[in-house]
Amino acid sequence: MSTTHPPIFLIVLSIKCRTCLPCDEEDKKRFIFRPEAIQSDCKVCVTAESEYAGYKMEGRACMQTCPTSSKAEPTAPGIQNNVACCYKDMCNCQSKRGSKISLFHLVTLVAIIIWRLLAH
Repeated sequence: MSTTHPPIFLIVLSIKCRTCLPCDEEDKKRFIFRPEAIQSDCKVCVTAESEYAGYKMEGRACMQTCPTSSKAEPTAPGIQNNVACCYKDMCNCQSKRGSKISLFHLVTLVAIIIWRLLAH
């Protein structure tokens, strides 16, 4: 998934993002960590995807910063992780593919979403 860089002059103070975990209808039949929703007060919309042994799970979130892969955290063998960040209203409504993100960042995204669910 590709990362879109934030605009140089960010005039908008907040944007709306789609949130869900998982986002695929087939996965929703098995479990839901975060129901489908539209969340405001976001600085960046994130789409994260993890794949292992042919099984994929996609999540979308509203965050204050884009998770980066600047640190070299080890990823478990066989697991492929991707993330995309965008900075416009509802820009994470469709799947995007591109650069990889470590499992650490995907787990962090999932933990933040679960924490927000428990906090409300």
